[in-house]
Parts: sequence; structure tokens; C-alpha cells
Amino acid sequence: MSISMTAPKFRSESIKSAIRSWGLYAVPIVEFAAIAFGRDLAVVSRRFDYYRVLLAGSRHLFELAAAVLIVSLLVQKRRAFARSEVKSAAAFPGRFLLAAHLLAFAAFWILTIVLFGSSRARLQSPGIWLLTWSVCGGAMIATWALRAFPSVWRSPAVRGILESIAIGVAVATLAASAGWLTAQFWRSTAASTLAIVDQILRLFDPAPVRDASRYIIGTSKFQVFIAPGCSGYEGIGLSFVFLLVYLWLYRDELRFPRSLLLFPIAAVLVWCLNAVRIAALILIGDRFSPSIALGGFHSQAGWLTFNAICLGLAIVTHRSSWFRTERAIDSAPIRSEWNPAAAHLAPLLALVATTMITAAVSSGFDAFYPVRFAAVLIAVCLCRSNRAIGRIQWSWYAVLIGAAVYAIWIALEPSGGSNLSPLPAAWPRYAAIGWIAFRVLGSVVTVPIAEELAFRGFLIRRLIDSDFESVPAGKLTPYSLVISSVLFGLLHGRWTAGIVAGGAYALVYRRRGKIGDAVLAHAVSNALIAAQVLLMGDWRLWS
Repeated sequence: MSISMTAPKFRSESIKSAIRSWGLYAVPIVEFAAIAFGRDLAVVSRRFDYYRVLLAGSRHLFELAAAVLIVSLLVQKRRAFARSEVKSAAAFPGRFLLAAHLLAFAAFWILTIVLFGSSRARLQSPGIWLLTWSVCGGAMIATWALRAFPSVWRSPAVRGILESIAIGVAVATLAASAGWLTAQFWRSTAASTLAIVDQILRLFDPAPVRDASRYIIGTSKFQVFIAPGCSGYEGIGLSFVFLLVYLWLYRDELRFPRSLLLFPIAAVLVWCLNAVRIAALILIGDRFSPSIALGGFHSQAGWLTFNAICLGLAIVTHRSSWFRTERAIDSAPIRSEWNPAAAHLAPLLALVATTMITAAVSSGFDAFYPVRFAAVLIAVCLCRSNRAIGRIQWSWYAVLIGAAVYAIWIALEPSGGSNLSPLPAAWPRYAAIGWIAFRVLGSVVTVPIAEELAFRGFLIRRLIDSDFESVPAGKLTPYSLVISSVLFGLLHGRWTAGIVAGGAYALVYRRRGKIGDAVLAHAVSNALIAAQVLLMGDWRLWS
């Protein structure tokens, strides 16, 4: 008779394995408790002003995060989840990950005490502090997840997402660095810009004012200072980043090295058109309105020029056989009479473009809002977008969701905005009534149509499959729902309320698979907001 010790040994190993596993999973809870100790709500409340200043000094980090998200979406490719590869994935070195995790945790803990402790000391360069704190926190989470779920992190699906995020981080960082790098040459570009602007102004004014030592140019009545950001270097740097992404995405369709000529072409175009923009700004300020020149035109004309150059180069390159390979030309799809992508996107593009243009010729109040309304209607008719919308039928479900979105939007509306009517006091009564009528029609009709076609009709399905028409109407995935809602919120400025609204309209669309239902819900929300603006004088809701 023999006694086998296999079973007890197996039980002992199982217990040890369970203790290690549960201990590993409990690490975040213990670390969170250690980090949160001593930083309760009372401390946070007492330092509210400090946090406000800290976030205000770090606004570029949020812009960088948004850029990472958008670029990651552009390069993300859906990959099949292969279970066989997950099972055979090798584990990462445990000791190395543990040491890296402890180091990241220690740094994160110290930075948390510095940033969110009870000390009232002000920090220099708050953006750098928050960026370092975020990096340490991300490293702490990543090293723990790599150790806790090694096989998942080696799966093709997760690796595809990580590669997309890495590319997004690289491109966003490159875009953020482009301005700083080209800033080193701003004096030479500013001097050249000054000379070109001077020559343009001489076509309209025989004696323009020019002070090369102080970078001042203008007329006797209106002069501007050529600041570093106005010399053209930022546009050149950003256009280079755009071209890098564009050439990488379409590297299989473009001819190299001739496609690299796009870089000097973009630099020359940005440089020359930036000088034209400054000359136009001076002439508007001198001949028409200084407030328009320094207000809407100054803030919007640069972006309009940049978008026109980048999109123009992309369109010309895609339609030129000199830049495209023969294989790409032969495999190009035959265009049908009805373009579904254009039908879904053209109304929103028309809305965004006219918004930027009308803002560029205004001084705070957009008197040309009716142009937005007309532009979207024209885009809907030309691209036959009504075919994509379908028939809009009454739905109590859509109406109730639209009313709920309105209630949430109002509840999340920040206080402190101006409730004074933006309408000019000098306007006659009929002009004011006409502007308000177009503002209501735009909010209730054209804006819901343009945004729902783009976000619910196109983007949600495009995030599921590159051939978005093959995706059944109304189909959602957690990925498409979350990403489309986040981008919808970012578009509206009021991020939290916009994300909630985007998710709610997506659920309305999912119920019956009709874009018309989402348009109806969106129209109800905007109609209730318009009613509150007009009946209660709450004009900040239209800001």
C-alpha cells in the first residue's frame, strides 16, 4: 500500500496561486487607499481656487489629449480577436514589472501629495507637473495590468488598439512640438512676412507704416504687431504634421519620393497666404471695422487658411496621376450618382465651414447666422441627404429622450454666463425678429439634420466597419457608442452634457434603426432650449 502526495501538493499550489492572484488584483485597492489618505473632500473644497488655476494653466494638456484620441481613431483598424493566440501568449517578466510598478507608484504618490495635498503653495509650470503626474499614473496602471493580464495584452485586438494609441501620442506630441521647433526661426520668417505684407498694402495705400525693428506694419489708422504666432511658423509646422499623417495613411497609394514635394509646397503656401491674411486683416481694420479685424477675422482666418491648404493638397494629390500610383488609380471605385458618404457628411461640413467664415467677419455677434441655415439646406439638397435620413415619423420615445436630454443639459449648464441679448440695439425690429427666426430654425431643423447624419448615420457605423453601408442601420457596439458620443461632446464645447446627449441620441437611433428618430429627439432638445432662451431670456444657452 502506497500513499500518494500528489493531491495535497496540488491543493497547496492552488492555494498559493489563488493568494498570488487575489493579492495582485488587490494591489490597486491598497494603493488607492494609500494615495487618497489625508486628501478628503474638505481638503479639496478648501483648495478649489488652487485647482482652478492649476487646470487653467494646463489647458494645452486637454487639447493634446483630444488630439491623441482623434488621431488614434483615424489609424485604428478593427482586428479579429484570436483566442488561440491569447492562450499561447507568454507572460511578461514578473519581477521587472513589479519593480517598474513600485517605482511608478512611488513617483505618483509623491506627485499626488505635491499637487493635491494641503499645502497652499503655488506651482510654477502647472502643465508640466500635471503631465508628469498623468504619465506616472498611466505607467502605474499599465505595469499592473501587464502583470495581472499578460495574455490579454498580447492579443492581436489589444495590440492593435495600443499601436493606434501610440501613433496618436506620437503625432499629437509632434504637433505640439512643431510650434516650439519652428519658433526658433520666427524672427526670420516674421521679417519676410513683414516685407510681403508691406508690398501687398502698397497696392491699396501708397505709404504704409512699417517698423521692422519692432515688427509693426499697417496704415496710418490701423497697425498690427507681427507676433511669433503671426509670422507663419505655426502653420508651417502644423501642415508638416498633417502631411506626415496623410503620407503614412496613404503610403500604398502615393508615389515616393515625388510625394515629398508636398512639404515645400505646403510651406510656401502657408507662408504666402499668411501674409495675405495679415494684409487683409489690416485693410479690414483700416477701411471697415477694427473690432471685426481684431475679433472674428483674427481668430478664424488662420484656421480657415490652414484647413484650405491641407484639404486642398489632399484633394489635388488624390486626383493627380502624377502623385498616385497606377495600381491606386486602377483600383479606384467607380463613382455612382449618389454618394452616401457625401450625403451624410456634407451638411455638417457646410455647417462648420460657414460657421468659421461668418465668425471671421463678425466681432462677437454672428449677424450672418442665416447663411449657416442656407448652407446646410443647400448641402442637403445637392447631396440628396434626405435619402439618408428617410421619412421622419412621430415617436414618443424620441420625444421623451429629447426632453430628458434638455433637462440634463440645463442641469449641467455652468453658471456665470451673460444673459444679455446679443442682438445689436441699433437693429430695427424686423431685422431682430428675422435673425431670431433663422436662429430657431437652424437649431431645430438644420443643426439636428447635419449632426445626426454625421455622428449617428455615418460615424457610429464607420467605427464598426470601414464600409459603413454594410453595417445594419441602428447597430451599435460599445466602442462606436462611446467614441462617437465623446467626439460629439467635444464638438459642442460643453463636454459632459454633449457626451450624454450623444449617447442618448445614439440609443434613440438604435431602437428602430432610423436616423429620423435621432433627428426628432435632437430637434426636441434644441426646441426646448430655444424656448427657454426666448421665454426666459436665458441667452447664455445660445452662446
